Amino acid sequence: TVSLTQDEAYFLQSLREPVGEFVRSDAVENFILALIVINAIIMGLNTFDFVYENPVVNQVFETTDLVLLIIFTIESSMHLFHLGLYFVKDGWVLFDFILIILSWSFSNGSIKSLRAFRILRVLPRVQVLKEVIDSIGTVLPKMGTVALLLG
Repeated sequence: TVSLTQDEAYFLQSLREPVGEFVRSDAVENFILALIVINAIIMGLNTFDFVYENPVVNQVFETTDLVLLIIFTIESSMHLFHLGLYFVKDGWVLFDFILIILSWSFSNGSIKSLRAFRILRVLPRVQVLKEVIDSIGTVLPKMGTVALLLG
């Protein structure tokens, strides 16, 4: 096990809020949103013959995809550092984290179509969509209860 001194633990704790403020800032959120859109465009273009039949172009696309995945991983790691174990209570951060793990798991090309789910990371970044999805998430359990009572 890793053992931290009290000073080291205090130092790490003191970094949580600044890291959280940074990663949740509008500038970082907009930057990540732009990268997600770019990533989606690249994944769409990657289905065309001129990309996967040309080794040079294909390598450029693969390298770009890897760089974007690394950036998304850093962003997710910052969220995890900021929230600690409470990240599981933030559904959107947990969703991002799962997508990143799945992206790394299937980055060898075995199931590349699964990586298309990264575009879903846009949902929590668009406030109107977030409100709609949060509302649906609130209503569905209640509808399930009503269905059980009627059934």
